[in-house]
Amino acid sequence: MCRKQAYYRNWQGQHPRASKFERWAKAKGLGGFYPPVNIVELDDRYELHLFAPGYTKADFNVAVTDKVLTIKVDKAQEDTTNNWSRREFVANNFERQFELNKKIDAAAISAEYTDGVLKLTLAKKEGQQTDRQEIKIG
Repeated sequence: MCRKQAYYRNWQGQHPRASKFERWAKAKGLGGFYPPVNIVELDDRYELHLFAPGYTKADFNVAVTDKVLTIKVDKAQEDTTNNWSRREFVANNFERQFELNKKIDAAAISAEYTDGVLKLTLAKKEGQQTDRQEIKIG
């Protein structure tokens, strides 16, 4: 490692611009693959879109325990006896957890996996009003 590279790394060997989540995950020994997630709030539901190409529906394990939504993949690694001349992607195991708020009906969660995107629909409980207020900018 040259002096310039050493200058840009802290005492743990991490780049100073690494996100807090990446530093936390590395400290916990959780590895480095976390598929990106988009969450959108609609009038009657939330939609969670997890981008995870290269998997099948059977690879995913989605569960809710104590108001925590867990999306987990335990995929057996492919046979490594092939003599790869170059290999840049592998479908890795991962686990993502999301804390559910009191507005979500945990019994009415549905999921579908199409085109590499896992879409979870989290229905809101009946009679719950959104805590959103419009603020005018003057």
